[in-house]
Amino acid sequence: MPSGPAPGDDAFGADIFGRLPAAGNLVFSPVSIAAALRLVLLGARGETAAQIAGALHLASPDDALPGLQAVSALLGELAAGDLTLRTPNTAWVQSGLPLEPGFTAALAAAPAVALRGADFRQAADQARQEINQFIAEQTAGKITGLLSPGVLDAATRLVLASAVYLKAAWAHPFPAGATQDSPFFPDPGTQVTAPTMRVRARLRYLRGDGYQAVELPYAGTRLAMVIVLPDGPPGPGSAERSEEHTSEL
Repeated sequence: MPSGPAPGDDAFGADIFGRLPAAGNLVFSPVSIAAALRLVLLGARGETAAQIAGALHLASPDDALPGLQAVSALLGELAAGDLTLRTPNTAWVQSGLPLEPGFTAALAAAPAVALRGADFRQAADQARQEINQFIAEQTAGKITGLLSPGVLDAATRLVLASAVYLKAAWAHPFPAGATQDSPFFPDPGTQVTAPTMRVRARLRYLRGDGYQAVELPYAGTRLAMVIVLPDGPPGPGSAERSEEHTSEL
C-alpha cells in the first residue's frame, strides 16, 4: 500500500508490529487501527486525548480529523481503480444517546466513517449480530464473527467496527501451470512442502541488511503488495539465494 496516508501512520504501524507476538500467522492493518483510534480521539479530552495522540505520533489531538480525512481521500482514490476495496469504519452508538454536536460534525467530515444506531441496552446480542452481519457483507463473507458472544452487554454504549476487504488482479499474473510444490521453512529446522507460485517479470527489488524485499503491483492501481523475506541461517531454507526471489514466491 502507498506510504502512510496520514502523519504518524508509518511510525504507529512499526510500534504495533514491535509489540505483536513474534510466532504464528498474523494479519493486522495499522491504518484501520489508527483510524479507529482517531475516532476515539475525536471524543477524548485532557490526558486521555494527549496519550492517544502520542501513541498515534500526532503533534496534537486536533490532528485527528485531518488524519481521518486524509485516510478517506486515499481510500476513495484507491477504490476508484480496477479493483474492489472496502474499508468500513463504523461507529455504532446506543440509540437515543445524546452526542456532542462537535463529535457528530467531525464524523460527517470524514466520508470513510459511518455512524449507525444500535440498541445495546435492550438487545445487546442482537446488536452484536447486526454488526457482525454488516462486516460480513462488506468483506464478502470473509469475516463472519468479528464480535464474539458476550463481548457486548447492556452497559455498552459505543462500538467502533473496522475491516478491510481487497480483491484485485496482479499486474503480472502468476501462470497456474508454473505452480510447483517446493520446500518451505516456516521455522528454523522445520521443513514443509508448500505450493510455490512463480512468475518472470521486471519488479522492484531490494536487498537490505538481513532481508530481501520485492514489490508486486496490482493491475490498474497504485496499490501493491510488498513482501519482505528475512535472511535465514546458512543451509537449507536460507534466503541467501539468487535474485530469482524477485519473481518466485
